[in-house]
Amino acid sequence: MKRVTVIGGSGAVTIARSAVHPRHLSLATEDIKFTVIDSKRRVSRGVVQLELGELKPQSKALKPIEKRIRRLVRAEHKALGHYLVLHDASNRKRRNGWVKDLARNVRRVIRRAT
Repeated sequence: MKRVTVIGGSGAVTIARSAVHPRHLSLATEDIKFTVIDSKRRVSRGVVQLELGELKPQSKALKPIEKRIRRLVRAEHKALGHYLVLHDASNRKRRNGWVKDLARNVRRVIRRAT
């Protein structure tokens, strides 16, 4: 995302990427939350909702399977994202930190997921 245009009561404002702080860009179906700081140092928060269109109808037999698979994929995605945060933190702490903290980081991710 390079630019966000916010249309408000005082007109349209275009904000450069440095002023936009996305919090969750993990899934295309999730909302993108952002914070905007304008020229008068006022802070505004908002949500960009992605319209992806309607879903095609599912067969009744496959609905429960699809629901479980989507739940599993979301959980794995969340766990991998948490692991990457821990991995980067270990790398910032010391040289080859990710190797030294691998077991600890995986244990923390598994403990948090259950």
